[in-house]
Amino acid sequence: MRRPLAKDMLKQLAEQHGVCVRPLPPLGRTGTVTGVTEVVEVPCGTTLAVTCKPCAERNRRLRIQQIREGWHLADEPAIHPERPTEDVLALVRVRAHMEFEREALVSRGACVATGTRMARKIEES
Repeated sequence: MRRPLAKDMLKQLAEQHGVCVRPLPPLGRTGTVTGVTEVVEVPCGTTLAVTCKPCAERNRRLRIQQIREGWHLADEPAIHPERPTEDVLALVRVRAHMEFEREALVSRGACVATGTRMARKIEES
């Protein structure tokens, strides 16, 4: 009879004690007053039980508590975008003309590097 792998035993033991199975690389935290550096273990925080059961269960309980406390929205927020100003419309028109001219040049086999640089300059402004 074969012995179980140490990796499998450690994973099972971690799950039994509710510890993250796939923690992120350890982070160091230095106290500003004392100057003492300590290692902080950060759990993976996954929501899928297939990946890490303890983190998924912890996140499930957190979501249940948030719903119980009313953290969720009953209705979707209404998003009312602003109407575009004349400046915005003018920039869109210029960009459209430049793109049309660029495609015409490309179809003729011309080099369009300078046109691309001009388009970037207009986008930045």
